[in-house]
Amino acid sequence: MDRLAELRIFIEVIERGNYSSAARSLDLTPSAVSKSISRLEQRLGARLLERSSRSMRPTSDGETFYSAAKRAIEAVNEAEDAVSGSLRSPEGDLRILVPPSFAIYQLARVVPAFRERYPKIRLEFILRNEPLDMAEHWIDLAIRVGRPPDSDMLIRKISSSGWVICAAPSYLRRRGAPATLQDLREHECLGYALETRRHGGAHAEGPALMDEDLEASSLASNNGSMLQALARVGAGIVRLAEYHVGADLAAGRLVRLFPDLPAHKEDVFAIYPRKLRGSARLRAFLDFLQERFAAPDWSAAAGEPAEGAPAPVLADHPRQPSQPPSPSRRTQRASPRPTARATS
Repeated sequence: MDRLAELRIFIEVIERGNYSSAARSLDLTPSAVSKSISRLEQRLGARLLERSSRSMRPTSDGETFYSAAKRAIEAVNEAEDAVSGSLRSPEGDLRILVPPSFAIYQLARVVPAFRERYPKIRLEFILRNEPLDMAEHWIDLAIRVGRPPDSDMLIRKISSSGWVICAAPSYLRRRGAPATLQDLREHECLGYALETRRHGGAHAEGPALMDEDLEASSLASNNGSMLQALARVGAGIVRLAEYHVGADLAAGRLVRLFPDLPAHKEDVFAIYPRKLRGSARLRAFLDFLQERFAAPDWSAAAGEPAEGAPAPVLADHPRQPSQPPSPSRRTQRASPRPTARATS
């Protein structure tokens, strides 16, 4: 049995939790799986698994080896993708970091069509505004809005979106519409919390929510959908991305202010590591996003609540960092039965 086959078996044992489950997944006998692990431990001179009558878990050496084995198998998969990805249907996992409002109001509505076209690609979305270390958190692709970061990552533009200052009809009936930006100082303005602006959260989906004319906010939040919900019920004036409130504007739930003001547009773009340049599944997802959002209708939004209900509110800025996926959900292509020849 070649070493790649042994790595696949070891990975499957870790992710399935026992020999029997790994054997069924790989179409092997439990005895063959057990012998493969024993050979691997003997060759490495290290104990990789703590075994008990009911389950097994990796030792410290086993955890280290598991991470390295995963990287090795993924490198083989990506190399094969680069050569033969165009000849077969893309498959595998994509772990995607995306701003909550873009995910809920735009991305969700096109995902079913992507899954229908590429049923073998599994998508996992991490909704968060703050950037994360993509390698540490096993992120394959991040969608961002605004200015591209200064990094060695690859960047691909998906679309662009304007920013809209708007308010509910009920607010405008009660307080009147501001005639100039300076008039906003006399109005209730909804803004991102200071802590969010300090750490750049408000910039993950574009510039700071409020210009200097809008800074005097009496209501603030770290969450764009909360600000949207407050605006809908007449709590004040808000500035949000067009992709976020496009459906509200079309339905009359919110009214655009200063329509003659020059539109401030920013790019929606994807960033991903250079090592995934040849990934067929990543390329398929990026091509699909560009196809759907090159000339977007931001008024078509998913996740719209029932009439009179507030917008969904997600924790755009959770205090705890996103955790890497559990072993059973980490990026791995389904492995056929290991043979003397490396397969993927």
